[in-house]
Amino acid sequence: MAKPDSTSINQDEFTFHPDHITPQTFDTLLSLYPKTVEQAYSHKIRQKRSKSKSTKRKTDTDTNTNTNTNTNLDHITEETNKYIELDKWRYETLPDILAKRAEEKGPYLLKEELVNLMDWKLKHGVSRPMLMGMIKSNTDSTIEKSTATAFATLPVTEEFPKSSLDALTTPLRGVGPATASLVLSVASIPRGDGQEVPFYSDDVYLWVCCMDYPGMKKGGNGELIAKYDLKEYRELWGATRVLRDRLNLAKGGGISLVDVERVAYVLRNIGVSGYDWFPVEDEVVEKSEVGERRSKRVKR
Repeated sequence: MAKPDSTSINQDEFTFHPDHITPQTFDTLLSLYPKTVEQAYSHKIRQKRSKSKSTKRKTDTDTNTNTNTNTNLDHITEETNKYIELDKWRYETLPDILAKRAEEKGPYLLKEELVNLMDWKLKHGVSRPMLMGMIKSNTDSTIEKSTATAFATLPVTEEFPKSSLDALTTPLRGVGPATASLVLSVASIPRGDGQEVPFYSDDVYLWVCCMDYPGMKKGGNGELIAKYDLKEYRELWGATRVLRDRLNLAKGGGISLVDVERVAYVLRNIGVSGYDWFPVEDEVVEKSEVGERRSKRVKR
């Protein structure tokens, strides 16, 4: 997707534009990731419970209203804390596990680990329950063999990892380019040195490929039109590197593709991030509002 001509963009909209965002703004958004994850997921749980209750007849009396409210808050807090732990596992624990396996006999994923990665992905973004069932239908041996092959063929340079992607998407049910990129991203975190694999998330794709970010008004019906194919992923692959390299050149290094992923998540959930920002043309952003896009695709 072609980028808009910068001359047609309001100067205020440069704040978050991938070609113009400053290292200072980027670092500020990155620092808000922990709070954003907590608030966004808590909001998602509240929405889910609210929708569930709206389909039932209200039978609560004034006497048990407080009890039910406390129970709901306890549930939201418990589920949010579980997700925060899962998020830490995705970014820190699992990469460490794979790094240790690499020192022994080569990295691979266990079925439980792939299931947990999919659990994180569905909770982190848009829920697509069908994918979890497909992931669980894969055998332990198929998952271990496929991931081992994918990690072994992962390029040691910044070459696009088509062979590694194919090693995951061909034999594994429920694994498309987006999920495969997540698996490779986790395995590439310990490598560093600019050899990371970016996660093909909706958040990143919207920001660096579609130029859809706070302050940049987009048309359409609010649906994310994405094919989740290799062509789109190649576009994201190049765009994330251009952004990372530009920022690192400006600040002397220190920014990773995982950082780009997290900042994209904050931008998409700017309303609950705590970022002190006012949209152009006095557009109001509700603090409890969490942006979500839908897709009709299944295998991601």
